[in-house]
Amino acid sequence: MTKYIPNTVTLLASLFGMLAVSFAFQDQLHLAGYCILLAAFCDWVDGLLARALNAKSALGADLDSLGDIVSFGVAPASIAFKLLEIMLPEHLMILSYIAFIIVPFSALRLAIFNNSTNQTTSFIGLPVPAHAMLWVGLVFLKNIDFEWIHHFYNPYLLLTYVIVFSLLLVSKLPLFGLKFSKDDKSYRNKTLWLFLIISILLIVFFLWGGLFFIILLYVGSGLFSYFDRQIKH
Repeated sequence: MTKYIPNTVTLLASLFGMLAVSFAFQDQLHLAGYCILLAAFCDWVDGLLARALNAKSALGADLDSLGDIVSFGVAPASIAFKLLEIMLPEHLMILSYIAFIIVPFSALRLAIFNNSTNQTTSFIGLPVPAHAMLWVGLVFLKNIDFEWIHHFYNPYLLLTYVIVFSLLLVSKLPLFGLKFSKDDKSYRNKTLWLFLIISILLIVFFLWGGLFFIILLYVGSGLFSYFDRQIKH
């Protein structure tokens, strides 16, 4: 029976993802954000359980990807759509539907990842859970009472987020994984420790809204690494 436990947690993640979609279309974006966070927690736990219980399977891998499309593709697209619908002038409301390009790009990203053999310790392109956290962060950041934060909520800037980050999902951008190397003094470990410390500080200061800045930092680190390699070559 233990082999079914990780799959049950995976299915629970997809349930939270679907609840997030429902809450988003009811304009309860904070509840949608919390549901995506719960889905992300389940997505993390199911992998731990699969390894701990020696219950890895092809079925589990397929369920994980299918659930990710809902929780980290459809759900953040729904949030992006509602944010755009709220902010765009009525005569430009049609542009809010651009948010749904997140779904096919997320599906493509997952298919690429599932067929890749060189993304065990690092990533090529933005992972779909990380992209979902960007939109969760935007939901919660909206209530932080700093004047400069409201500049992030220009509807045309939101459209830019949709397009740029959708493209980053299927890009060749190198991004580090959140797994430590066995070599305690490795450059990857130092980078990861620095990233985690800054991330904790951002969460302490901005609460869940800090996720937005964490993902910007994550992507920024990948861009720096990419251009640094181009210059050296």
